[in-house]
Amino acid sequence: MMLLLVFVILLLTRLIGLNWGQPFYFHPDENNMAVALASLKCQNVFDLKNCFNPHFYAYGQLSLYLGKLLLPVFHSPHYSLRFLSAFYSIIGGLIFYKLIKRDFKSSVHGLIGLLLYVFSPVLIQLSHFGTTESLLILLMILALYFRKKLLILGLIIGVAAAVKISSLNLLLLPLLSYRIYNRKLPELIWSYCLAFLALLLLSPHNWLNFPDFFSALNYETQVATGTLPVFYTEQFQNTVPIFFQIKNILIYGLGPLMLITSVLGSIYLTKRRTYYPIIVFVYLFVTTSLTFVKWTRFLAFCYPLVIYMSVAGLVWLKDSFIKKYYWLFSIMILLQICFGLNFSSLYLKSDVRLEANRWLSSNLPSQSLIITESGNVIDLPLDQFKHRVSSYFLYDLDKNPVLARAVFQDLDKTDYVIVPSRRIYANYSCFWFVGDQPQYNENCSKAIKYPNIDRYYRQLFWSEDFKLIASFRRLNDEMAEETWTVFDHPVIRVYQRK
Repeated sequence: MMLLLVFVILLLTRLIGLNWGQPFYFHPDENNMAVALASLKCQNVFDLKNCFNPHFYAYGQLSLYLGKLLLPVFHSPHYSLRFLSAFYSIIGGLIFYKLIKRDFKSSVHGLIGLLLYVFSPVLIQLSHFGTTESLLILLMILALYFRKKLLILGLIIGVAAAVKISSLNLLLLPLLSYRIYNRKLPELIWSYCLAFLALLLLSPHNWLNFPDFFSALNYETQVATGTLPVFYTEQFQNTVPIFFQIKNILIYGLGPLMLITSVLGSIYLTKRRTYYPIIVFVYLFVTTSLTFVKWTRFLAFCYPLVIYMSVAGLVWLKDSFIKKYYWLFSIMILLQICFGLNFSSLYLKSDVRLEANRWLSSNLPSQSLIITESGNVIDLPLDQFKHRVSSYFLYDLDKNPVLARAVFQDLDKTDYVIVPSRRIYANYSCFWFVGDQPQYNENCSKAIKYPNIDRYYRQLFWSEDFKLIASFRRLNDEMAEETWTVFDHPVIRVYQRK
């Protein structure tokens, strides 16, 4: 009965709120995939280079082809992709339960694992994004489940690479299984052969249109390594690898309790000589963390491994230290449930940008002069007929003197200023917020590097010219890694001229 209840909760946390943000779509990667999916067509099956060519190579073709199958059902590329993400997360939960039940030889422990999986905020969020991460997480769980079966493991890695080419870093897994579980050499060779065959067949345009694929791969590699600076990666300047991921991603995405118990779990697994999950996690976490770009989605493969080790830690605590104090163990599980439910409530409400938009439409006088920021994929859908809105790409404020002159002239006469997210002020000025109180870091070098941007926010946040009249938020996690917040729950602040 308890298992059935948890499964129902799994369904609800993944399927409710899949229409968030509609009719606007605020996630850039989801938008790119949706456009590519909608453009898939094949006028001539013998024209292999053009048949179902997505003309988009940031990801492999497999996710797009699966989305194409659902397009006649949902009639929306965005919703097709989101439903698939939720579906992958649901299947992943069921397999994770079986994995934990098998490895820890207890259905109770399997239930503990499923509870942690269900109430992990990052898994809830990724299941609501029409991107590739939920599928990659499912494939990581399958790789753990079939870690002793090299042929299946090879197929899983090939499928993962067909979803996202960077998944080729999983090629270490068959070799690791070969050494730890004493598999045979021919099995290892065939595992790699199956991996590359699956990649070739499931993402064919990587090879059929290799120059386009290589160009996209080169661009993505330069962005990831920081050799090509772009405006949306400024948050990673001067960040400390590993520490940044723990402080700005894992603690928000999985929770402090799970981080602590995962450390205990790694000790317990070591005592049991179960090294495989630990080695895989350390390898993936370190190699991923050392890149310049440190987005939340880059840790997709790591999340199920942390949860696995967290289960091990809880099992160790339950069986060895708190046998007489099950109430304490229950409180620990309850805290994680509350942590996940709090995040899941995000999708029970209307999108925060739409809420802000309704307030602005109702409370700002007609023909008000408004300044807002572009560069957030889609601007707030303000009523352009009711208000006079100027949307500026403030990232270029220190590169373009003409833009700077226009912005500061408008700032001197505007009625309202909208800060639609943290994307610019948190990365290009010395300001940060405690709640809605602006704080300024006097030792910050950004004021020297971006003087006009810093001046813009000084005039807005600190001068006597403007006052904060409204802010809209869903969660208190604005200082997390940027993409964790800005895609589905940014903090929006509205300032009025005094």
